[in-house]
Formats: sequence, C-alpha cells, structure tokens
Amino acid sequence: MLIYSCEKADQTTTSPVANNEQLAARWITPTGCESCTGHDDCCCGIELQNPLTDDAYISICGSHDGGGTCSYSMLPSPCTDISGGGQTTYLNMSHPKDGFCMIPGSSFAITNYHGSQYAYVKITCHWDIVNPTYTYLTIPPNTTYFFYVNGDCDISRCSQ
Repeated sequence: MLIYSCEKADQTTTSPVANNEQLAARWITPTGCESCTGHDDCCCGIELQNPLTDDAYISICGSHDGGGTCSYSMLPSPCTDISGGGQTTYLNMSHPKDGFCMIPGSSFAITNYHGSQYAYVKITCHWDIVNPTYTYLTIPPNTTYFFYVNGDCDISRCSQ
C-alpha cells in the first residue's frame, strides 16, 4: 500500500518560527524599506563591504523617503535630474547598513562626505529579495557618484 501525504504550508509568515517547527521566515521587510509606500517603489540599500573593519560617512540625495530636499541637474547619461529627499548616515560595525526607497525611472546620488577616508560600500535596489545583486563601490573622500534606477529596479552608474 502506498500513502501520499501533503503538508499545507503558510508561505506568508513574516516572523521567525521555533526550531521544532518546519517553516522558517521566507521574507522580512529590510530595515529602512518600511517607508516605501508606493507599490512600485524600489527597496534600495547601502551596506559596508566589511562591517568589521570599515566605516563610512554617506549622504544619499534623490530618495523617495528621505527628509529635507536636495537636487542635482545636468547629469551624465543615463541619469535624470535629481530632486527629492536626502538622508545622511554613518555606517559602522553597530549600524552596517541602511535602506532607502527609489521611484523607478529616477536617479540618486551617493556622496562620501568624509574629508580623508575612502568609503567601501555596496548598493542594490533589490534589497527586498533573497540574495540581491550588489554594485561594489570605493568612493574617494568628498566624492559623489550618480546612479539611475530603471523600471525593474536595476541600477546603473551614470557616465562621468
């Protein structure tokens, strides 16, 4: 005699489960993306490449969720003019990453505002999926890099 068995799994759980249960959390909103209120917003993140040894002084301009305002115009291709919220963060061992929201088809700027220290960071606008693809950056002191976010939340650095 052959017996078939099925298990009905709750695939929408968002909290960790005990060790003796069979399901683990599949997706939890990353910190910093809670304010991505638009259904089409891209959940982006910036992280230290090596949180044990690196720290970085970072400013982001053009995010959908940032406070204050900032802008850049006449940017290299494929970037569009930047206007939107701005945010500043200090990434270190106890705070190695930060999230921000972007509207597809818009651009943002990342600035290392430290006067003498390089920033070794990685960025993505697929931060809300498992194993996102990152762009690794070494940003010199007092330097700004510009990025374009396409309709699929893929990012590309604008020509300089």
